Amino acid sequence: MAWARFDNTGYIYYNEKTSKIFCTDSTHADLFDYVAEDLSLLTKLLGKYVSNKIDTTTFTFKDFPSTDDTLSEIEQLLMAAHPYYIYESTNVIINAIGNYFNNLLAYSSLHLKTLSRDCTLDKNWYIDRITVLLSPLLQAGDTYQEDFYYKYQKWINPKEYRIEESFITDIPTKMPIAFAEELKTQNMIYDMLYFILDISNQNLESLTLPQRAWVYENIFLSEKTSVKRQFSFLPLKQYIDDATNSQISFSHNEGANNLEESNKIFDILRNIKNTDIRHKGIPKNMMNAFKYATDYAKKNAPDKISEQYEINNLYQLLYLEIISMIQSNILIRKCKNCGKYFLIKNRNVTYCDRRDSSDMPCSAIGPKRSFQKKMEQDEALKIYTRAYKTHHARFRKGKMSLNEFGTWCKEAKANLIKARNEELDISVFQEWLKE
Repeated sequence: MAWARFDNTGYIYYNEKTSKIFCTDSTHADLFDYVAEDLSLLTKLLGKYVSNKIDTTTFTFKDFPSTDDTLSEIEQLLMAAHPYYIYESTNVIINAIGNYFNNLLAYSSLHLKTLSRDCTLDKNWYIDRITVLLSPLLQAGDTYQEDFYYKYQKWINPKEYRIEESFITDIPTKMPIAFAEELKTQNMIYDMLYFILDISNQNLESLTLPQRAWVYENIFLSEKTSVKRQFSFLPLKQYIDDATNSQISFSHNEGANNLEESNKIFDILRNIKNTDIRHKGIPKNMMNAFKYATDYAKKNAPDKISEQYEINNLYQLLYLEIISMIQSNILIRKCKNCGKYFLIKNRNVTYCDRRDSSDMPCSAIGPKRSFQKKMEQDEALKIYTRAYKTHHARFRKGKMSLNEFGTWCKEAKANLIKARNEELDISVFQEWLKE
């Protein structure tokens, strides 16, 4: 089971089974990187992995090599897409293999009819094949093989469920694709960002964010997301400390400078629940510990209650993240240089502050590239810029006065406009600039 906890600083993701956490802050950079990632290679890689082990037409076994790096490639691609996959990639890959295998069976037996449905429902036949596909990922005690078998049986067995074959829903009519759910999740999250938060969507700019969300829901009829919610009075930082088996630590001048002392303080305070505090107040022997706790709360307690949600997949996590962005009235746009989303406070800002391999931010690279591209497409601007540099050099060397340079600039800009509007021949404009 995993949980995500949200407050005004972002959220943390906590997997109770593995005690692993990742955090995201109020920049939402992980979300924006995720929707910009190309996940199409996942389909090719998993399709290759499955077809190397079994024939996807006859479902007979193949003589596949003992070592295969394809699953490692898939894992690396997932982990690069979003931190969620760093902790959940194994489960995600297992589900992708199982769902792909089930869809291949349904496609072959119910649509192409090249495979007997009764054959695919034979438990031993099914388990043998899916075990071969899942074996590199399985641990002792895993029951994924049977789980996928019963899921498949429930889907396409009309005898057991007393329905006609014509009423079996969602039979693939095209060759199934691997990782369909992950690709679908990315598309849905991308659509949510564009329709609800992206200011470049001019058709919705007159609406509030909740109104835009309403339009999105009614157009896409998106899947309703039900999650279990809890509330917590602990700040996210303390929750991270708790999850990594540490406790609140006080600074030296607060009298508790190590883990053992801070634990003793709260061991004492937890005995308050056994006293009649409402009538007798704080017991004297607890007052010092209580003062430490209240002093700490003044400096470290959160301004608002955080919310914790049970998370079963990446879609739920990112859906909740976008909901938190809507509630915070956050607006976004794509950077004109790198093409990724970023938060905006000023609608006139069109470049983000992400840095490239040379450590230059898009806000510095973008305008320069844009101007160079504009010059390549604008012959009049190109020759004007060249002449401007020449005259500016003359001015710096004292060969032109400030008034002369200013007059030239004014006339050159006026002629540039004429040349762009085809009111002045480009060759005439070029000759004038040489004068």
